[in-house]
Amino acid sequence: MTRYTSGYNFERRVLEHFRKRSDFIYAMRSGGSKGLVDLLIILKGHILMVQSKKAGYLPKAELSGLLELKDKCRWSDDLRFVIVEQQKNHRKTTLIFRNLAGEVLDNF
Repeated sequence: MTRYTSGYNFERRVLEHFRKRSDFIYAMRSGGSKGLVDLLIILKGHILMVQSKKAGYLPKAELSGLLELKDKCRWSDDLRFVIVEQQKNHRKTTLIFRNLAGEVLDNF
């Protein structure tokens, strides 16, 4: 499996996670990792800018870009930036959600 295919499959998994939520409204995927965010998710009351990182590593340049984008979007209290990674434990894979400071978000 190529890195592109692996990343695409992970993004689809993250997208399906949000589509199952009762507050889900809309999602848009940025194909080919050409943008700062992989997924734009609209939930009732929140807009999420999601960066999917299967191994959890976010390069410093990408983090800087996301922080700059967040600063430009500070007018919106409903906009949240989320980094998603996967964690494997004994045959079970769990999605971990973090903010840009690296803190785990429990409400996802």
